[in-house]
Amino acid sequence: FGGGRKSILPGISSRETIKKNHALLVDERARTTNVENNPVHLDMSEAASFAPPDFVINTVADASGCLVDAYAGEMNAVFLKGAEVAKSLFSLEIDDMFDVLLVSAGGFPKDRNLYQASKTIDNSYRAVVPGGKLILVAECREGIGDPYFEDWMNRYSTYQAAEEAIKTNFVLGGHKAFYMRKAMNRVRLSIVSELDSDVLNRWGINAYRSVGEALEEEMEEYRHYNVTKTSTKINEKVKIGIVKNGLDTLLVPVTINR
Repeated sequence: FGGGRKSILPGISSRETIKKNHALLVDERARTTNVENNPVHLDMSEAASFAPPDFVINTVADASGCLVDAYAGEMNAVFLKGAEVAKSLFSLEIDDMFDVLLVSAGGFPKDRNLYQASKTIDNSYRAVVPGGKLILVAECREGIGDPYFEDWMNRYSTYQAAEEAIKTNFVLGGHKAFYMRKAMNRVRLSIVSELDSDVLNRWGINAYRSVGEALEEEMEEYRHYNVTKTSTKINEKVKIGIVKNGLDTLLVPVTINR
């Protein structure tokens, strides 16, 4: 969540303070929409307490940027009220997890580059069973989008390596690589885009040019062939999900009935 304490940290804080704060994201409690015992949030709140604003106005907008509501008053009260409303707008609870999840970032400009579109992965991968498949659809007409993100993806090929780098030498942009490696530590990632396939393959990501091509290939292991192999059908127990605006939709598994 933006607003409230973020006006102070990172708002008017030093680069070193911001780096130290963002390095806390390796904690499992540092999840999107979670403020309870979230070390990133708590650190921001502590920083804001050293220079508390006299008066705060925060707004909540929907995915289209239209104003939903506005709140004014004491910083923490205003922030928590806005966060509650934003959570109800952008979180989607699901009863079970998916074997295959096809997620669109939501089209341009949300998928203008991978740096921007990668938030979709972080919003979605927890809704996929461990070892399952996440297929991101994002055009990425502007390429990767950030040199530090690209450098860290090239340099750190595992989640563990990226995590250690975050802890010891946090770099803005590199944190996106950490998030992606973390997701890839759980699921098998494919991306449908205009990005260089060789680059994605080198990172351990399956690259496709069309959704049809991706589904044809990624669903192969779930197909049942008849004796003559002239027809197939998908295993009816396979759970498949589709999200059309993944950048603005946080999937929240409620129960796991597997």
